[in-house]
Amino acid sequence: MKVEMIPIEGVLTRVLIIHDDDESFLCENCGKESFSHELLAKEDTDWCMNCNDDHYRAGWTEGQYAKWCLNRMMEGKIVLIVKDYE
Repeated sequence: MKVEMIPIEGVLTRVLIIHDDDESFLCENCGKESFSHELLAKEDTDWCMNCNDDHYRAGWTEGQYAKWCLNRMMEGKIVLIVKDYE
């Protein structure tokens, strides 16, 4: 598990890169695989990023979500989890 800045659709994005041997837990909400890191931009640390975003940012426009992501990255937070990126 490591934090990197990588281009996602042309935008440099702070991500958490996960590999197969990284420790995970089950999301308390949906039961799918989830990861924990102190820099992840999520309000509920027991939920996966998808459940967290669905609950806390439901109904947001793409522009609102993009602005929120940029603000979190300026705070040094991770806004996306990527598996096996090289």
